[in-house]
Amino acid sequence: MTRRGFLPTLALAAAALLLAGCQSEPEGPREAPPLVGADLDGQLRDISDHAGDVIVVNTWASWCAPCRDEMPVLAAAQESLQDEGFQVMGINVRDRPESAARLVEETGVPFPSIVDPDGTLAVEWGVLGMPQTFVVDRQGHIVDHVFGAVDQAWVESTVEPLVRGVPEAEEDRP
Repeated sequence: MTRRGFLPTLALAAAALLLAGCQSEPEGPREAPPLVGADLDGQLRDISDHAGDVIVVNTWASWCAPCRDEMPVLAAAQESLQDEGFQVMGINVRDRPESAARLVEETGVPFPSIVDPDGTLAVEWGVLGMPQTFVVDRQGHIVDHVFGAVDQAWVESTVEPLVRGVPEAEEDRP
């Protein structure tokens, strides 16, 4: 095979391999995977300790600028909704402990973050990049998955109605 014919063939083979590995998200909610590990302070955390709550699982790292941008939004949601059965849990992915601790201190993050130095937990959750945020309903199912930074409008339209038990049909009423 000539060099000119090899490169397009290689490109097609690579594309076929990538497409073969791609799977669409299953329809409907899926069960949240386990999430257990030590947080930034070394305390063992387990998502199952919050069974029955609405849980937002957020993957982040100190080197991720959009992660930094969304931290105050998630912190405010934790503060305002925690008494209504809501919890944010972070997964700090492939980060240096001192950098992660500094970001938590700078932003005043009130929620725990499990340390994931090799990215194993993130992979189990299906994370492809950061930030990503998952919403787990009171039955333990992932009902929303956001690629990229979340904002206050997302908290108001997605998280608050779920926490407060507002049916979707009522959300859009004036």
